[in-house]
Amino acid sequence: MGREYASENGGTVDRETGLDPRQEAAIIALLNETTVLKAANACEVGERTLWTWLSQPKFQAEYLKRRRQAFGQSIAMLQRYSSMAVQVLAKIVADESSPCSCRVASAVAILRLARDGIEVDDLAARVAALENPLAGNSPLMIEHKPPVVPDNN
Repeated sequence: MGREYASENGGTVDRETGLDPRQEAAIIALLNETTVLKAANACEVGERTLWTWLSQPKFQAEYLKRRRQAFGQSIAMLQRYSSMAVQVLAKIVADESSPCSCRVASAVAILRLARDGIEVDDLAARVAALENPLAGNSPLMIEHKPPVVPDNN
């Protein structure tokens, strides 16, 4: 299913993003090119125009959304190969014929990555507890006591 466009002031805009086809093309160019100038040339708009679009909230939001999507695909690929990378490090650590420097570097990498994983898990748990302090078993649950009001009688 293709994008749906609506007419606005004699032009067309994407119903979902509010961007016109030239702006959509500019976002694709920005994702594929290394500089704003190269992106402007690739989508056949002026560099100044592209900078202007980059300062507009709708354009910024869609560009950021698409960058995150592209980055998400890269992260998924890294995750796919992460177990293989750990196996390589483990083989180097276990291989007594490997140079000591390689074995130590691999061991340090494994330890650092393991520590980082624990820290990320701990941080995620703390953030979850902060976001939902009323959830059961939250370590941040604080017993609420009403304030003591002195009796003047």
